[in-house]
Amino acid sequence: MAGGLAGIYYGYKNIPEHWLEIIIRREWIEDLCRMI
Repeated sequence: MAGGLAGIYYGYKNIPEHWLEIIIRREWIEDLCRMI
């Protein structure tokens, strides 16, 4: 829960790239977020 709140507060663009690299199906998630 704390991670979700931090993400909302700081924003996606402030997440370190090395954290984003390990997300499974990252491209699909990013595409889905753009659609909504």
